[in-house]
Amino acid sequence: MNDITATETFLTPKEMATIRQQVVLELPYDNALQEVYVSRRILAMEAKQLGMDYLSYIRQFNQKVEQA
Repeated sequence: MNDITATETFLTPKEMATIRQQVVLELPYDNALQEVYVSRRILAMEAKQLGMDYLSYIRQFNQKVEQA
C-alpha cells in the first residue's frame, strides 16, 4: 500500500480549480456542502491515480490514525 500523508496531493492547481468550479455550479447556495463535495472528489481522484478504490484510500488514513 502506498504511504502518503494527508498534506500531499497528486492534483494540479488547475485540476483543483476545475473540481471547485463544478461543485459550485452544482451546489451554488451551500458553502458547507461544497467543501464536503470538493474534498470527496479530490480524495476519489487521488485514489484513482494511485490505482486504489475510494474506500481503500480512506481506510489507509483511518489505519494511520488508529496506529498513532
